[in-house]
Amino acid sequence: MFPPADFPDEPELAHRGEELLFVVEGRVEIRFPDRLLVLEKGDAVQFPGPLRHQLRRLEDKSCVLISVSGP
Repeated sequence: MFPPADFPDEPELAHRGEELLFVVEGRVEIRFPDRLLVLEKGDAVQFPGPLRHQLRRLEDKSCVLISVSGP
């Protein structure tokens, strides 16, 4: 997954199950309804899929994330 430089204009993502994001390279920001969270290389976050969220990169270089979601 390669996040965009800006938060998308479309509505936040939400889906069933759990989501796990692991930052392989770079820095990203994830926006939840009640907070912003900055993740750096080696950081991970897990949250319920129904929780609305958006993601963007914070560096010009490509950021690579491994996103795992499921029921």
